[in-house]
Amino acid sequence: MSLLNRRQQIAIKTEATEGTMETALVAADAGFNVFESSFSPDIQQFERSPFRSSIGSLASIAGMRQASLSFTTELIGSNVAENAPPFGTILKMCGFREFSGLKTIDIGAVTVSSFVPGEVLNGDGSGVGVCVKSVANGETMYLTESSAFASGEVITGATSGAVATTSGTSALTGGQGFYYRPSSEFNDSGETDYLSSATVWIYNDGLLHKLNGCRGNFTLKAEVGQPMMMDIELTGGLNITTDATMLTGISYPTNTPPTFMGTNILSVHGSNAVFVNSLEMTSGNDLQYRSDPNTSAGLISSKIVGRAAGGSMDPEGNTIAGGIDWFNSLYDNTEGVLDLTIGSAPKNKFLISANKAQFSSVGGGERSGLTTNQVELSFNETNGNDELVILAL
Repeated sequence: MSLLNRRQQIAIKTEATEGTMETALVAADAGFNVFESSFSPDIQQFERSPFRSSIGSLASIAGMRQASLSFTTELIGSNVAENAPPFGTILKMCGFREFSGLKTIDIGAVTVSSFVPGEVLNGDGSGVGVCVKSVANGETMYLTESSAFASGEVITGATSGAVATTSGTSALTGGQGFYYRPSSEFNDSGETDYLSSATVWIYNDGLLHKLNGCRGNFTLKAEVGQPMMMDIELTGGLNITTDATMLTGISYPTNTPPTFMGTNILSVHGSNAVFVNSLEMTSGNDLQYRSDPNTSAGLISSKIVGRAAGGSMDPEGNTIAGGIDWFNSLYDNTEGVLDLTIGSAPKNKFLISANKAQFSSVGGGERSGLTTNQVELSFNETNGNDELVILAL
């Protein structure tokens, strides 16, 4: 029986125990659109070529069963207030921790410096919270609270020393209300608050591949006028391949994905004069297998052992006086905020922020007869585990 390539489903579920396959993946674990899927098993082979009077080989022996999967999904909202976006489990598999209860609060002028992501916010009343993304003058503060801030309360950033006065009380965003930031803590011994690996089932028109101990990388890709897409590349252990009917009753996203265009949606180092056609941002995880002879695949899981988040973009070239000073910023190791807003409607809006975006390379290019700069980006930490933050609003 032949298999139709487009009849595919991918289900992903966070594992309760690192590397132990979840046994019941259901329709709710596959509620995201899939494009351009590619599955590749990698079964190690022990070659057997004994010395004899003949010079042929004996049957090789299958060893560690590794597998990789790449696919593309959309940056799209849940369309339900206070529900995580469809790709939330994917981000967790890529080493990003999920937080709910995202709020906003209006503030006045920021003195001393800018608030930075991840720092504790202390009010002069009873308010206590955590800053989610960098905040300067005239910007809305995104935060989570352990104790609510009152209107007129003076907020001080515990790390930055930034100070501002609230001009109202905090409120839930009215949308999805989730945000994601990197983690360096992973579940190796049952700690419930650590990020675990994932079980991934790949259905293809009656055939099913089951993977366990999976982790991966994501790359957000945007081109002007098109939806922002998310390329996923994951690795894990190949547990079994079997026949199975496809899942039924999957609730796919009903929103229309927002596009990469709008008024002042992209800011780089404080400037909106960034005339790009494309922009990419990647998690940059270093993935390594953990061997284990006590498993059927010969490994526990794929482990994130390092991270170098970054990206690229292709802005038009300009004089030093006419815009961002790309080359001297490269020479001087300048860091600055990169903010991108995709979408405008609650439950289908996203804010992606890198607090310390650095130009790691600036090369020459051309687009439609105009000089462009091919800029490579490094996203650096501020306080740790904060170099790239994704807000689902």
